[in-house]
Amino acid sequence: MQSTVFVPMQHEPLETESKSWRNKEKRPRKLPSLTDRLPTIDIQSVEKGTANLPCDISLPEPHDPTDDVMLVLWYREDLGRPIYSVDSRDRPFNEAERWSDENVFGNRAYFRLSSRPAILAIENVVEGDAAVYRCRVDFRLAQTRNVKVNLTVIAQETNSTSSSSSSNKSISTFSFLLLVVVQDEDENSNFGLLLK
Repeated sequence: MQSTVFVPMQHEPLETESKSWRNKEKRPRKLPSLTDRLPTIDIQSVEKGTANLPCDISLPEPHDPTDDVMLVLWYREDLGRPIYSVDSRDRPFNEAERWSDENVFGNRAYFRLSSRPAILAIENVVEGDAAVYRCRVDFRLAQTRNVKVNLTVIAQETNSTSSSSSSNKSISTFSFLLLVVVQDEDENSNFGLLLK
C-alpha cells in the first residue's frame, strides 16, 4: 500500500514582487461602531441641581399593536457597561423593575416615564457625572433604538471671590450699609434712608 504525503512548498518571491509586505506591522483597524455614528444631544446641568437626560421610548410608526418596550438600558460610555435599567420583560412597562448602579448614581437617579420624551433624572448632580451617556431601548418586536446624551456639569462658585487667570486680579463682593440723614436749617432730622 502506497501513501501520499503532501509537503508544502515554500514560495520564493518573484523578482516583480516586493519584499516590503513582510516587514509591515499588522495594525488592527478600528472600525467605527454603530454608537459612534449616533447623533448626540447636549445637556447642561448646574452642580447640585437636577439633570434630565432624554430618551425616546415611543413606539416607532407604524408599529404592531402588540409591541411594547421591554428593556431600557443606560450606559456611561467611559464605563462600557449598564449603569441604570428599566426591565419590563416579565411585567407591564409601567410596573417595570428599576436598577441603578450604586457606584455611579445610587439612589440619585430615577427614570420618568410620564415625560415626553421620557427622561433619566439625576438629582444632586456632581462634577463626576459629566460624561457621554447612551440610552438603549429594546422593544418586543421593533428594532432597538439608541440615543446618546452628552452631559456637561457647570460648577457652582464656592465663595464670593472669583479670580481672573489672565490678570491675577481678584474681584470681591462686599455688603455695606449706608445711612443718609437729611437735616433742615434748624438741624432737626427729617428722615433717614438705609441702603444695603
